[in-house]
Amino acid sequence: MADGKINRPYGGVLLLGIFLTPLLSLGHDYADGIITAKYFRFAEVVGIGLLLTWMVAWKRNFQFCFRWVDVGVVLFALYGVGSFLLNDFRGETQTLLLILLVGLYFVCRGLGGWKVSQRLLFTFVLLLAGSIEAIWGFLQVYGWADQYHSLYRLTGSFFNPGPYSGFLAVILPVALHTLLGPKPLCRVDKIVYGLGVICLVSIILVLPAGMSRSAWVAAGAGCGVVVWRQKRSREYVRRGIGRIGRGWKRCWLGGILLLGLSIGGGLYLLKKDSADGRLLVWKMDLAVMRSQPWLGVGIGRYPGALGEAQAVYFANSPADPREEYVADAPEYGFNEFLQLGGEYGLIGLCLFLSITGIASGGLFKRNTQQTGGVSGALSAFLVFACFSYPLHMLPMAMLFVLLLAWSVNVGAKGVRIRRWAGQILWLPVMVLGLVAAWRLTEKETAYKTWKTARAYFRQGDYQEALNRYTPLFSALSDRPAFVFEFGECQFQNAQYGNATAIFLWAAELSADPMVYNKLGKNYQALKQYDRAEKAYVQAAHMIPHRIYPLYLLALLYREMGDMEKARDMARQVIQKAPKVMSDAVKEMKAELKERLQP
Repeated sequence: MADGKINRPYGGVLLLGIFLTPLLSLGHDYADGIITAKYFRFAEVVGIGLLLTWMVAWKRNFQFCFRWVDVGVVLFALYGVGSFLLNDFRGETQTLLLILLVGLYFVCRGLGGWKVSQRLLFTFVLLLAGSIEAIWGFLQVYGWADQYHSLYRLTGSFFNPGPYSGFLAVILPVALHTLLGPKPLCRVDKIVYGLGVICLVSIILVLPAGMSRSAWVAAGAGCGVVVWRQKRSREYVRRGIGRIGRGWKRCWLGGILLLGLSIGGGLYLLKKDSADGRLLVWKMDLAVMRSQPWLGVGIGRYPGALGEAQAVYFANSPADPREEYVADAPEYGFNEFLQLGGEYGLIGLCLFLSITGIASGGLFKRNTQQTGGVSGALSAFLVFACFSYPLHMLPMAMLFVLLLAWSVNVGAKGVRIRRWAGQILWLPVMVLGLVAAWRLTEKETAYKTWKTARAYFRQGDYQEALNRYTPLFSALSDRPAFVFEFGECQFQNAQYGNATAIFLWAAELSADPMVYNKLGKNYQALKQYDRAEKAYVQAAHMIPHRIYPLYLLALLYREMGDMEKARDMARQVIQKAPKVMSDAVKEMKAELKERLQP
C-alpha cells in the first residue's frame, strides 16, 4: 500500500466522527453545556468505535501489534479505577472519561486493521480540526460567532481561551510539517497539503489573540522540533556553525541566551499577576504531593486538597503581600505533571512518564516522514502541559490520546500476537468502554434537569430548587458547583443537619472559600460557634485578600457576645484594602463601622 493512498475510507470516517463530534458539541440544553455536552457525545462515539473496530478485527485477518506503551496505558487506567474505588467513589465522571480515553487509544491503535495510511489519516483529522477551530475563533474575534465565556471573546468551541489556544498550538507543528515535507504527488496528498496551508495560516492569525503565553511557548517548541527534524535544517545549522570562528560562536551563544532571557522576561511582564499566581499554585501542588506522596489524594479530590494546602500555607507562613494578592481558588494545578503527582501519587506519575517517555523515544529514534509532525505536536503538548491543565479538558485529552496512539503506531516495532489472542485482549477493553459509555450517558438527563432547576435556584425559589436537586445528587455528586448549590438549598430551607454534610462534601471537591463561608453560616445557625469560627478562619486563610470571611467573623463574635474580638475584627475589615473594590465591600465596611464602631 502506498503511503499516499487510502484503500479503505471507513477508518478515516470513524476517526473523524470520534474526534470532531465531541469537539463541536455545544449543548445549550445542559448545565455547563459547553463542557458537559462533549462528555456525552464522546461516550457515544467511542462506544460505537469500539464495537466497529472489534468487528473489523474479527472479520479480517488482522493481527494486533503489541507494544510496551499498550501495557503502560492499561496499567495507568487500572490504577486510576483503583484510586476511584479506594477514595469513596469521588470523581466518577473523571474515572469514566479515563476509561473511555483508553478505549479511544485502542481504537486509534487498531486502525491498522482498517488498511489506511496512518500518516495521512491522523494528519488530515488534526488539520481539519485545527482549521475549524481557528476559523471559528476568527469569526468570534470579529463578532460573527457567539462566544461562550462572559469575559473572553475568543474561545472557539471551548469555554476558556487558554485550552483553546493550547489546542491550536499543538496542531500548528503538524501543519508546518505538512508544508515542509515532500511535494504532494497524488490527489489525497494534495488535499492534505492544501488543508495544511489553510490550517497554518488561520492558526498563525488567531493564536496571538488568545493571549496565552503557554500556548505561544508550546507552539514555538513544537515548530522548533519540526524544523530541526528536517534534514536540510540540520545541515544548514552544521554548515553555519562550521564557518563561524570560536570567538564568534561565543558571541552567537551569548546573543541567543540574551534573546531567550528577554523573551522570557517579556512574557512574564505581559501578565505578571497571572505568572506569580501560577508560581503560588505550583507551590501548593508540591504541598499536596508531600501530603500523600505515593498514592495521591485520589481522583476528584484535588481541588479540595489545593484549597486545604493553601489555607495551611498562609496560616503557617510569614505574610507575603505579593502572594496574598495573587492568591485565588484554583480548580487545577496548572502543571499536569505536578497535578498527576498530587492526584495519582508518585506511582501514577511514574506510569504516565513511562508511557510518554517510551512513545517519544520511539518517535525520535525514527527520523522518517511519518514521525516529524507527530513528534512536534507531542512536544508542544508536553510543553503546554507544564503550564496548564490540558489533560483535564476533554478535547485536549482526546488530542493527546490521538498523538500517543499515532506515536506508537509509527514508532518502534512491536510484537505481533495471534488473532485469537488479540480478540481475547480486546474484549475486556470493549466491555469496560461500553459500560463506561452507558454509565456516562445515564447522566445526560441529570444535566438537563440541573439546568432547569438552576433557574429556580438563581431566582431564590430554594424550596422548588431543593425538590428538583435532591434526585440528582447520585448522578452529580462529583460536580462541585452542583453540590454547593444543593447545600445552599438545604441551608435556605433550614435543613441545617443535611446542609452540613453537603458542604463538607463540597469542601473535598472545591478550593473555593465560599464553601467554608456557607459551612460557617450553617454552624452558626446551629449555635455551634466554635465550628463556625474554624470554618470562617479557614476561608480567610485560603484567600487572604478577601474581606467577606473577616466580615462574617466580626458578626459571629458580636452574636457570641465577645465584643472585644468583634471590634478588633471589624477594625481589620475597615482597614484592609481589598484586591477589587466593589459596592459589596463598601457596604460591609459601612455596616461594621455603624454597628460595632471599632
